[in-house]
Amino acid sequence: MGKDNCVPSFESHYWLGKKVGTVTALLGGLATLILTFDPAWTLLGAVLGYYSTVVGSVAPDIDLSQPKGTLKYASIPYRQFILVCNFLIVVCLALGLSMYNQGGIEIRSAIVSIVAVGAAIVLIRFLPNLLHGIMPKHRGITHGFAFWILMSAVFGYTIHWLLSFLGYSSIVLTVLPAIVGVGVLMGSFTHMSSDSISTLAKKYAPPSMGDRLPWVPRKLPLLFDLPSLLKVGFDRKAPTSVRLLVVLTAGYAVLPFDIITDLIPIIGWSDDFTIYMYLRRTVYNSYERDIGVITGIKRDFQLLDRIILPALILGGIALVALIVYL
Repeated sequence: MGKDNCVPSFESHYWLGKKVGTVTALLGGLATLILTFDPAWTLLGAVLGYYSTVVGSVAPDIDLSQPKGTLKYASIPYRQFILVCNFLIVVCLALGLSMYNQGGIEIRSAIVSIVAVGAAIVLIRFLPNLLHGIMPKHRGITHGFAFWILMSAVFGYTIHWLLSFLGYSSIVLTVLPAIVGVGVLMGSFTHMSSDSISTLAKKYAPPSMGDRLPWVPRKLPLLFDLPSLLKVGFDRKAPTSVRLLVVLTAGYAVLPFDIITDLIPIIGWSDDFTIYMYLRRTVYNSYERDIGVITGIKRDFQLLDRIILPALILGGIALVALIVYL
């Protein structure tokens, strides 16, 4: 596998896609509301923005393919792609035969139907091998930005054609395909960016860092990290370099000085998140290696894991109730 071992898993891409999809949904819903003033279309615009981004965030891994005999070891996007292709083959076969046999079943139409069904069965059987031959290597054409610019246009045009076929208004024909195209493009860009960042981080990480500690939380890292980073920063037993690294980690996350300006939505926040996650891992690994006593920090994480999320949910409910009451 080589460098492919460094890339994020399907779950990681899916998680990132949902986060970016939430932003796309908000922007898509807002754009639809401004242009149509219709709540139903607004909801549809938000839903299309969300799911097109999620699809785009995992779709590049359809090139992690395997032939028919080992299909279960292929990526989830590839297996789903096989299912969609098989579904389309069956639908096209059914529609084609229903149109061809409108005049009734005769000898000739029966022979044509048998041949068509046999051809569809053969195509479904050898489709995984065919696709595997087209995409034999990971990070091929489906990991190119130009490819997803083209695919976002294809997705957008497909939605446009479907809506125009159903006779919807010109405003809807413009805004919804645009939302789908942008969503697919944002999702695929998120996927390829996370792959590249992970590969670089793995390549240039110091050998002493090792893998991410299993007890370091994945959920709400900045919120969960704050008490523990402060504890490391004020621990006089910790090396000065580690304590300074705590200051750098927290400082880059909150200060307005960035490699990529925050004025660019999503992309502008990616450098903050990536550098922060890289620095926090360095802090925890260095602290564990040099001090060796991290029981208290583990206990803090376990306590926060139990109370922060429920507290956020209850706080949100209380805030909504206060706004409604006022």
